[in-house]
Amino acid sequence: MAAFMTALNGKQGTFYYGPVLEGKPLGVGTGNPLVSGANQSGQDLFTDGWTPSVNGILKAGDFIQVGTYLYRLLTDANSDAAGNALLTLFPSIRVGTNDNTTIVVQNPKGIFYLTSDPSYDISSGQVFSFKFNAREALT
Repeated sequence: MAAFMTALNGKQGTFYYGPVLEGKPLGVGTGNPLVSGANQSGQDLFTDGWTPSVNGILKAGDFIQVGTYLYRLLTDANSDAAGNALLTLFPSIRVGTNDNTTIVVQNPKGIFYLTSDPSYDISSGQVFSFKFNAREALT
């Protein structure tokens, strides 16, 4: 881990990172979800390709990945009979979407960079701990 952090060369390098303990959705999360419509903005994302007619296709608190961006659902989402679902996201959509961009629901990740030098500690029991601060790369 120390070598990986050093190889980032401070704030210059980027890395994929996602919620380690929340890599699986609370909702069903089935189907082959895609963004439905280009250039969407705001907090609502129109999607399709979900398993049809499922209440709780995703749940509030679930994370998703759209392109290289990581989002969290603010409300539960249901799929309709055609497999469409409206997702309300935090934060708002950062960059206009491309139609048919894949939505990742299992182990979603975003691209991040370090905002300060990482630190690590070795306890007397030879347990290593790392601390780092990072911010999502929005380019």
